[in-house]
Amino acid sequence: MRTALSKRSHSVLPGTDGLGSGFICTHHTAVSCKLSLHGNLSGKFVSPKDFCAIRAASRMFRIGEEVSPLANLRIPDRFKAGFVVLASLPTPSYEEFLAATKAAPNTFASTRELQTWIASEVKSIPQADIAKLIETMSSVLRLQSRSPETMPKLVAALDEAAHIGIENFNVADGVDFSARLTALLTVESFNIVAIKAKELQLECERTFCDARILTDIRPVFGEKAGDKPAAMIVVHTLKIITHKAAGHKEFFVALDAEDIQSLKKTLERAEEKARSLKTIIDASGLRSIDLS
Repeated sequence: MRTALSKRSHSVLPGTDGLGSGFICTHHTAVSCKLSLHGNLSGKFVSPKDFCAIRAASRMFRIGEEVSPLANLRIPDRFKAGFVVLASLPTPSYEEFLAATKAAPNTFASTRELQTWIASEVKSIPQADIAKLIETMSSVLRLQSRSPETMPKLVAALDEAAHIGIENFNVADGVDFSARLTALLTVESFNIVAIKAKELQLECERTFCDARILTDIRPVFGEKAGDKPAAMIVVHTLKIITHKAAGHKEFFVALDAEDIQSLKKTLERAEEKARSLKTIIDASGLRSIDLS
């Protein structure tokens, strides 16, 4: 299969797990697609992965048609394990898990709280697998809430993304993977408050990733460069790394000793304001969510 695509752009659909990892789509704005299948497929075995790729290409890459926002949906690595577990669960275990999630309160503030509750109700699934399922489905539910597509289209896109993007992805015999996804997407307990809160916290063009201060000494020369340095100065360089939809970006800022003291006071003031606001939240009877 050969495809020729033009004007490709990337974006992240907000389907986060509370840590900022979203389901990634590739949009093709001015699509020019040539699908070439070499050889006659009649009577030959086509793997599920290749079949899904062919079906996706024939459906999504049509000349003159607008491509779905879910075109080329890619499942981030951290959520793949949940799809694998869902596809392989024996029917009795899946039904036990589904019943527990439907019975669970929808007031949990974090996925960890929901995992603990579900684990106490479901004994046929290892706790590690329950955690994978909840982490994945909570994120998929956020994707659904932010996607303009209907549930059948979303489920179909997720099904294809799992078959194409997850190595050795296999659905157990007798399992309707799409039906399982559809059923779990109606479960209100996956609507975790912390995930919404994290989205709100990260609603910005750039989010902080890491920082480092590089400190060194630099010589100050006189008029003649050949002479030994007249003096030495201490130089600080603040390196800040941020997340962006297309990856990471870093920039550097020169600091002196006074700047460092100012930066320290600014950060300490931010911590003090956070403690003050938390006191107000606690007094109101509302829950304060720790997103660190």
